[in-house]
Amino acid sequence: MSYPTSVPPIPRVFITDESILSIYNRGPITTAFSPPASCLDTMTMYGRGTLYFGHFYGPFIDTACYPAGANTQKLTDATSWDTYYYSPAICPYGWTTATTFSAAYPGNNATTWIRLGPGTTAGVCCPSGHKYWGLGHLCTSRVTQNQLITYIVPTNNGVEILRPVSSSTQPSDSSIRGDGVPIWWQSSDMEVLRAAATMVPSSTGSITSSAQTSPTASIASSTSTPTPTEPSPTDSPSGISTGAKAGIGVGAAIAVAALAMGLYFFLMRKRRAIAAGAPVHEADAYSGYEADSGAPKEYAHLHEMSQPELQHPRYELAGAAAKAP
Repeated sequence: MSYPTSVPPIPRVFITDESILSIYNRGPITTAFSPPASCLDTMTMYGRGTLYFGHFYGPFIDTACYPAGANTQKLTDATSWDTYYYSPAICPYGWTTATTFSAAYPGNNATTWIRLGPGTTAGVCCPSGHKYWGLGHLCTSRVTQNQLITYIVPTNNGVEILRPVSSSTQPSDSSIRGDGVPIWWQSSDMEVLRAAATMVPSSTGSITSSAQTSPTASIASSTSTPTPTEPSPTDSPSGISTGAKAGIGVGAAIAVAALAMGLYFFLMRKRRAIAAGAPVHEADAYSGYEADSGAPKEYAHLHEMSQPELQHPRYELAGAAAKAP
């Protein structure tokens, strides 16, 4: 009996109908939205110890944790969390663009994708310290063993949703997941978005303008490549003499030589051990975070392997191309 040597590719369905795309658009984010600290400080526990922030399962949605866009009702509709985006939009204050897509944007499963028109870029904003997880717009962060976690276990008593707060230490390493903020933009939006990215939320909740670009300006950094500025030949750090620089150079050369000799003797001992039949212990070649992130295997491979394809230069598609509303 023969067995297949490779997994067949997952078929993809691409959505190009602009009327459908407009349904997924929650509206613009052109001001500095700052979620309350409790959105990330207090987790929600669901099922068998699964931790998530903001909204992840069922009707337990903290609407204060996400920008409303143009339609606040979509935040309380459980079905609207499957596939959605904001456009034109910037990331919430303090969040960053964890990943971008330039040809197609993934839906909430491994098969459904939304075709992006020429000039349209999509990204997923994640909180600081989180990374892109998959399934369209999810973010994740790592939780280590014995880490103290504050969380709620929402329950519905038929009248209201109860959210008692508890704290406990994690029995083992795990992860926290939650919905990110998907954003779409076009080159024509950049002037408005750059202005929005300079806004900083004040302690009173109002929006003020800042001379410095806030962390929400991740769109600008992801769509342009900064030109490095080469230092002038006359520029040098103050307080360091020419003799000190020479001493540093000599010391660095000696350190490199010592490192090379140490590596040579290590390799020689290893070769002798192999020749003598002694076991050689190698470090685990795959101990990456993705291994314990809990992402569905087929989607993790789809994202990791297909991402370079999505970052190819844009090209014209046959027929009418869909654009972000």
